[in-house]
Amino acid sequence: MPGAAPEPPAKNKKKNILRVVGVVIALAVIGGGWWASQSDPAAAKAGDCVERGNDDDNNPELKIVECNSDTAEYKVLAKIEGKFIGMTAQSKCEDQAEGFKYAYTQTQGNDSFLLCLDDA
Repeated sequence: MPGAAPEPPAKNKKKNILRVVGVVIALAVIGGGWWASQSDPAAAKAGDCVERGNDDDNNPELKIVECNSDTAEYKVLAKIEGKFIGMTAQSKCEDQAEGFKYAYTQTQGNDSFLLCLDDA
């Protein structure tokens, strides 16, 4: 029984090009997601600076920025893991971050945290 005939080189080239393009697209998506997550307040730590994305006090859309940036509005004094609301958040910041002025809470699925902020 004769073996299968090899594919012509042109078809192999097209498959290889498609594979390379697929890998490049996948890496771009992964890299873009990683880059975008670097400015997410969930990645914030004490000493970072953030800016507001809007004027909505219920959802200010904080974003991490360089502290020497003209857009830096607040400095993170402390980040506390857990779910906190209202006066509990205020009390936690009073305990953990001397001189704080603002408390920001965020919950995403099972991940919840509190940022204690001061003016930048």
